[in-house]
Amino acid sequence: MSIPKEPRQIMINLMYLVLTALLALNVSAEILHAFHVVNAGLTVSSEAISSKNTETFGAFDEQYKNDPKRTGPFLDKAKKAKQLSDEMYTTIEDLQREMISVSGGIKDKESGANLDVKSMAVSDLMKKGELFDDRNLEVSTNLMINKGKGDELKVKINKLRTDLLGLVDNAQDKKNLESQLPIIAVDPTEKTDGVVKSWTVTNFEMVPTIAALTLLNKYQNDVRNSEDLIVQYLFKQVNAKSVVVDKIQAKVIAPTSYVMAGQEYKADIFVAAYSSTVDPEIYLGSLNYNIAKKDADGNFIELPENPVSGGRTIPVAGGMGRYSTVAGGEGIQKYSGAVMVKGPDGKPRYYPFESEYQTAKGSAVVSSDNLNIIYAGIPNPFSVSVPGFPGDRVSASATQGSFTRSGSGKFSA
Repeated sequence: MSIPKEPRQIMINLMYLVLTALLALNVSAEILHAFHVVNAGLTVSSEAISSKNTETFGAFDEQYKNDPKRTGPFLDKAKKAKQLSDEMYTTIEDLQREMISVSGGIKDKESGANLDVKSMAVSDLMKKGELFDDRNLEVSTNLMINKGKGDELKVKINKLRTDLLGLVDNAQDKKNLESQLPIIAVDPTEKTDGVVKSWTVTNFEMVPTIAALTLLNKYQNDVRNSEDLIVQYLFKQVNAKSVVVDKIQAKVIAPTSYVMAGQEYKADIFVAAYSSTVDPEIYLGSLNYNIAKKDADGNFIELPENPVSGGRTIPVAGGMGRYSTVAGGEGIQKYSGAVMVKGPDGKPRYYPFESEYQTAKGSAVVSSDNLNIIYAGIPNPFSVSVPGFPGDRVSASATQGSFTRSGSGKFSA
């Protein structure tokens, strides 16, 4: 530093040096010790949050193995949140290393030897070592204010906040997280010593080295907390639209349960899951096809609104609806509707359906097995059949005379 020639300037500089020395002396050992304790506590908290984040990513990976299509987009965002947070954490760590170096370094508590500030994590350095000068008031001022690194940090902190919130698509959820996310750096609005100071000046002007390191550790803690909030939110979104079920049954669905001899019978066999404790609402009626849409495979997609125009509801018990009707007319009879269930978020979700059945008038075929003439007094063999029913379920009677069963679909008159 150049020495000024003006006596007045020399006096000002000397007064500044004396004031700095007095401030340093006024920082008691008790206060410095308190900063060390707080710093150690923040480190423990940060490590616990990091461990929790690791567990969440483990659960994310398991979920991805089971359902990659549903989980993939949310896992990608979670990994992005971790990447952004790790970069910010490292940025703050680098500032801490520089601050320790400029303040005189750190020595091993046991051997007294100087420790390489790049040899291990700062948290481990602070556990193993002891700062040469933890009460220095100029290090943080020069590094964070005079060199502008405080303002740079402020910009990066707020950018991280914006980037993390940008991973949330739902506007209401984003608004809720805005009030919860701890990572933020804003200028104070109230005056200190008669003036409104910036965030950098408020936090780093003339503060002991250990206080500045503790504050930076606090922001590292905020980074991990913010990461955890976003990752936890994204993990919950994987199943946010899933309906909780407690019953699983094998089901068989066939286009028809009636086939002619020689025809091919087809059926879909699958596992169906449903809730026996929360009954859905089932609507029967015509579908509004402007609302009810199908995917590329021809299956109806989930809907946020009821696609049934008018219609009625049917009784539901134990999670299952029971539909019954009296068959009228002949031929194919169609019906449609939608099942409404509420998701974990409380919002209704509608699942349209269509089905059909075929009705026909009952008809019987009666034929004499021997002759077209019936003789009185002797058994006359007859075959009686009804299409669609097995012979052992067919019975026959006559207004004059009687039929006696002699076998499956066989009678004697």
